[in-house]
Amino acid sequence: GGPLDHVVVTPNPGQAPQGGQRQFTAQGYDADGVAIPGLYAWSIASGGTVDTNGLVTAGPLAGTFTNAVSATSGGVTGYATLVVYAPVIDHFVFDPIAAPVYAGSAFPVTIRAIDQDGNPFSNYTGLAVLTDTTGTITPALTGSFTAGVWTGTVTIATAANGVTIASTGGAATG
Repeated sequence: GGPLDHVVVTPNPGQAPQGGQRQFTAQGYDADGVAIPGLYAWSIASGGTVDTNGLVTAGPLAGTFTNAVSATSGGVTGYATLVVYAPVIDHFVFDPIAAPVYAGSAFPVTIRAIDQDGNPFSNYTGLAVLTDTTGTITPALTGSFTAGVWTGTVTIATAANGVTIASTGGAATG
């Protein structure tokens, strides 16, 4: 392979919620497109901060910061755009529930709020309505989420196979 010709920074663009994080990576190539290993000096012109490993922490201002993230090696620099967005709740996800679960016996459930880009929505502090396919889950309402997460104990009174539990909060479901 030849000398370092160009550096590609990915993802481009990279999205992060306000105050959230996005990992960027860099890869150098020679003129023929052959990958060259290298160490990179990371910097960011605007939109947030970046650590020595390319982990960007978005600032409080939403917007598109064109070619703001850069990685340099041997005097060659690659750029990527950072898009900082205002997160909104999109849906909920459940952590895996250990099987088996017995009717009438309490079991722990952890529910996480997720934003429109698939990132944890740590600003969610609301409640979620719980339902299940047997119609016998209690409680029917979670407590307040803390940092976008609720963990609690629930009980399903009726035995059934393949029971599905769902949560709804505002316009979000999961």
